[in-house]
Amino acid sequence: MDIVSKQDIISLRRKNSILFETPWCLVIGSAHTGSLFFFNAGLRFLRALRLIQFSEILQFLNILKTSNSIKLVNLCSIFISTWLTAAGFIHLAMFASYVPEIIELIGNRKKYGGSYSAAMFARYVPEIAALILNRKKYGGTFNSTRGRKHIVVCGHITLESVSNFLKDFLHKDRDDVNVEIVFLHNISPNLELEALFKRHFTQVEFYQGSVLNPHDLARVKIESADACLILANKYCADPDAEDASNIMRVISIKNYHPKIRIITQMLQYHNKAHLLNIPSWNWKEGDDAICLAELKLGFIAQSCLAPGLSTMLANLFSMRSFIK
Repeated sequence: MDIVSKQDIISLRRKNSILFETPWCLVIGSAHTGSLFFFNAGLRFLRALRLIQFSEILQFLNILKTSNSIKLVNLCSIFISTWLTAAGFIHLAMFASYVPEIIELIGNRKKYGGSYSAAMFARYVPEIAALILNRKKYGGTFNSTRGRKHIVVCGHITLESVSNFLKDFLHKDRDDVNVEIVFLHNISPNLELEALFKRHFTQVEFYQGSVLNPHDLARVKIESADACLILANKYCADPDAEDASNIMRVISIKNYHPKIRIITQMLQYHNKAHLLNIPSWNWKEGDDAICLAELKLGFIAQSCLAPGLSTMLANLFSMRSFIK
C-alpha cells in the first residue's frame, strides 16, 4: 500500500475545490444563457440604428445638397433611431424571462473578481477615449489602385473651387476619365463640401493635412501621383501673398519628390519668376504655372487682332454643356 504524503492530499483537495466551486459552475452554466441572449431574435430592434446612415444615402443619391437639409436629416435620423432602439430595449427587458437571472448572475460575479474588473475598466477607459478623440475623420492613408492614375489637388479648397474643378475635369465630353482625384487640405470640409465628395466617391477622396508636412505628402502617395495641382484663390485681397503661399507649397512638394509634375495657378505675372529659382522646377518635364491675369490680358490683346478669337479659345479650354 502506497504511502500518500500530506502534501499530495492538500493538492488533491485544492483541485476538487476548484472543479466543484459554485461560481465556476455558474459561469459555465451561464455561458449558454449569454449566447442565447445576444444571438436571440429579440435583439432585432438594434437594426433601427441603421437609420443613422440615412442622410449619407440621400447624399449619395444627390438629394441632399445644402448644409441645413443635411443637419435636419441627421438630427431626425438620430432621434428616430435612438427612440426605436430604446423602445425595443425596454420591451425586451419587460417581457424577457431571463433578465432577472442575468442581473442576479452579475450580482454574484461581483463577489469574485469584481474589484479587479472595475479597476481594469477604469484604467482602460481614458486610454480608449484618448484614442477615439485623437483620431481624425480624414486622417487615413490613400490606397492607390494598381493600373489607375491619381492626381493630388491642394491649395484653395472650397465648395466653389472644388465644384468648378470637378465639373470641368469629370465632364462627360472628356470620355472616361480613369483618374482618382485626391484633395489635401488642412481644414476639414463643411457639410456641403462633404456632400459633394460623397456624390463623387468613386473618383474623389479627401484627406486632412498640409502639403508643407512631409508625413501628409506620404499619406496621399505624392511620389506615385501623375501630377499635383495647386489651386489659387482668385478673389483674395492680397494676390502677392496668395502667390507666395502657393510658391511655398511648390517648394515643399519639390523637396519631398523632385520628379513630381506640378501645375500651379498664379495671380500675378511677375511672381512666376520666383519659380525659376527652385532647383527641381523644370518646364520640360511638364511643370507649369498658369497665370490668370496673363491669360486674361492675352485673350483681350488677341481679340483686338482677331475678333472672336478669345471666345473660341475659351470654348476650347473649358467644358460646358447646357443641353440636358
